[in-house]
Amino acid sequence: MNTLEKLYQHLEKVYHFQSIVSLLSWDQETNMPENAFEQRSQQMGLMASLVHRNKTSELKKILQDVNLQELKDKDFLIVKRVKEDFEKWSKIPEKLAVKLTELTSQAQYHWDKAKKNNDFQLFAPYLEDLVKLKIEEANYLGYEACPYDALLDDYEKGLKSKDFENIIQPVVKEFYQKRTQEIDIQNPFKRNIPVNEQLSFANQFIKDLGFDFSRGRQDLSSHPFSNAISIHDVRITTRILENDLQYMLYSTIHETGHALYELGLNTELLGTPYSETCSLTIHESQSRFWENNIGRSLAFCKFLAKKLQEYLPKYFNDVNPEELFAVLNEVKPNFVRTESDEVSYHLHIALRFELEKALINQEIKVQDLPSLWNEKMQNYLGLVPTSDSLGVLQDVHWAAGLFGYFPTYSLGSFYAAQIYQHLKSIYPQFDNNIEKGEFDFVHKWLKENIFSKGRMFNSNEILQQATGSNLKNHIFSDYILTKIKFTS
Repeated sequence: MNTLEKLYQHLEKVYHFQSIVSLLSWDQETNMPENAFEQRSQQMGLMASLVHRNKTSELKKILQDVNLQELKDKDFLIVKRVKEDFEKWSKIPEKLAVKLTELTSQAQYHWDKAKKNNDFQLFAPYLEDLVKLKIEEANYLGYEACPYDALLDDYEKGLKSKDFENIIQPVVKEFYQKRTQEIDIQNPFKRNIPVNEQLSFANQFIKDLGFDFSRGRQDLSSHPFSNAISIHDVRITTRILENDLQYMLYSTIHETGHALYELGLNTELLGTPYSETCSLTIHESQSRFWENNIGRSLAFCKFLAKKLQEYLPKYFNDVNPEELFAVLNEVKPNFVRTESDEVSYHLHIALRFELEKALINQEIKVQDLPSLWNEKMQNYLGLVPTSDSLGVLQDVHWAAGLFGYFPTYSLGSFYAAQIYQHLKSIYPQFDNNIEKGEFDFVHKWLKENIFSKGRMFNSNEILQQATGSNLKNHIFSDYILTKIKFTS
């Protein structure tokens, strides 16, 4: 076995270790008994130690025998990325990696409990400890301007907070507190449908979108998520309100977008950048693309109306596609990020970005969060949450230690708009195909132009190769202004 084969074999072993971690995490969020959380955090910590050792000291022994200059093409790009990864992973002490993993496991349990009890103080001590550990992590990683930038890099390589501000601020300024005229129709999604019937519909519907149930499944959880256990085991979750089908449906479409990306990756060289997702920006571009650019289009509403009549006839025998389209594209502030329209959504992201950046830069304290959250909600959206659960506790991300993740939702939306515009320009029958539920041409293009690139290139390189240009912010604004008419 030569050194390159040895490297690839080792990376595949690490991949399998990480699959076990993903499975433990998925189980904690869906099936684990309540009193098992302490032992689960210990199990996760043990696996974190094993993964860290194999990504640092064990990997170092192999990498020192690999000569990058002797490699060509795919092998060169893979090893170049792996060496960059190793340099970053090696900066984090194993002890810190284990502490973070154990604490996030505990924090997610207490976040869920705090949200159900509408009591931020049940979660606050765990969040305080997490913030301290994330600041410690940022210091180990190093940064130029502020600690938060070191954490942003985990989700979009090279991204700085100033870069994101320059991208998001024009969008926030253009759409700040924009509204559409209130729709004078009864919301067609608000019908009383039992949980089991909604979940059955969701499973049938995402199968139509291309989700492969022989390689995945869908369950219920407090906060919808997608978890790739492996290339042939991708699991998503949703949540359900019995009196509002949209609550479930569009979070399900969002998570399906994530899953389709994972299921479309290269199946060779597992554990290497060749078979991995590029970044969270590209990941979110896929979920936002299916949820919004496809999912809120009139063509898709025509397809959706047929499926509602087919799968839920006793509730939707009279559904009107134009009414679905109107409701889905109404711009009206919402307390909840995941339930927000395409415009207000980015005000939610700006709020979270500003708060988590201030936390990591030690400009505010955890105890300040509830009041600051409400203050910013009032400023950005004209709303004041009436409870912690509706406000500062609504997202699981901080409990999971995902500081720096939120900006990728907006970046992903802007990437998605550019991908959507390009697809419509090269496929004249795009809307006709979507209306008929013919999505194969979309899957094929995404696989060839995005999924197959793995992590061999950065986000902007993939976007440039796929659409012919770097990110152009105005494309998102143009897309919104073409589709939505505002009151002023």
